[in-house]
Amino acid sequence: MHKKNANLSDRIYIDSNSGYFANMIYIRRLKDFITRPLLEDGSFLKEKTQKKISAESGNSSSVFSHGSRNGKKRVSLVFDAVDDMDGIGSILYTLKNNNISSTFFINGEAMRQNPNAVKEIVNSGHQCGSLFFTTWNLNDTSYRIDDNFIKQGLARNEDNFYSLTGAELSLIWHTPHYISSSLIINAGKNAGYIFISPDVRVADWLSSDDKFTVPSLYKSSADLIEDIADAVQTGSIIPVRIGRTLSNRGDYLYYNLQLLIDVLTEMGYEITDVKTLMGS
Repeated sequence: MHKKNANLSDRIYIDSNSGYFANMIYIRRLKDFITRPLLEDGSFLKEKTQKKISAESGNSSSVFSHGSRNGKKRVSLVFDAVDDMDGIGSILYTLKNNNISSTFFINGEAMRQNPNAVKEIVNSGHQCGSLFFTTWNLNDTSYRIDDNFIKQGLARNEDNFYSLTGAELSLIWHTPHYISSSLIINAGKNAGYIFISPDVRVADWLSSDDKFTVPSLYKSSADLIEDIADAVQTGSIIPVRIGRTLSNRGDYLYYNLQLLIDVLTEMGYEITDVKTLMGS
C-alpha cells in the first residue's frame, strides 16, 4: 500500500518495498527525474542504507547481485516483463498456489501492450521494479546513451507505472538483457536506483532458431533448471523472462515454473522477493 501526495513538481509517497526500512518516505522530483528518500540529506539514513547493502551483499551501493551468503537459506525468483506477457496468468497462479512473493521487472513496452496484466501483478502484491522504458539494446551504438537518457528513461517508466496502477515502482532496476556499464549503473544511481545484476544467469530467451547458430548456449527448460540447481547459492537472484521471443522457442522456462519451484524447495531454499534479500 502506498500513501501519496503530489503537486506539479513533486510526488511524495510512503513505501514499504525499499528493502531497508519499513514505511520509507520518498520524494519524486518530477522536474529533474530523481527519486530520493525524503530524509536522505540526513547523513545517518544515507550512511546506514549504504552500509546495509555493502555488509550483507558484498556489493557496492549502486549494484545488488545477491543477498547474504551466510543468512537464512533464501533465493529470489525475478520475472522480466519485456514486452509480450504470455504466461502471466499461469505465473501468478503458480506463485499464489505456492505462497511465494516475487519481484517483477516491468518495461515500458510491457505496460503499453499489456496494461491489465501489469495491474494484475500489482494487485497480486508482488514487488515491481523498473526494466527501463524501452526495449532498446543499450549496447547498440546507433543510440546515444548518456546520463540524462538513463535518468529520463527511468523517470518515464516510473511515472507511466504510477499513472497506470496508482502504485510506485521500487527503486531497483535493470536494462533489457541486463546490459550494464559504469555509465548506466552510475546514471541509475544518480536517479535514486540500484541496479540488479543476478548472480545466476539464465539464457531462457534463446530460441530454437539459435540452436544452430549458438548450440552451446541454447538449452531446453529442463536443462536450464538443472543449470540453475547447479549454480544457485544462498542469496541468489534467479531471472525468468516472461513472454514469447520474436523467434519461436517452444518450451519456455515459465511454462515449467512449478518444476523450478519444486527443485529449489527440495534443495531447502525459501523463495522470496528481492526486497527481502536486500533487507535480510
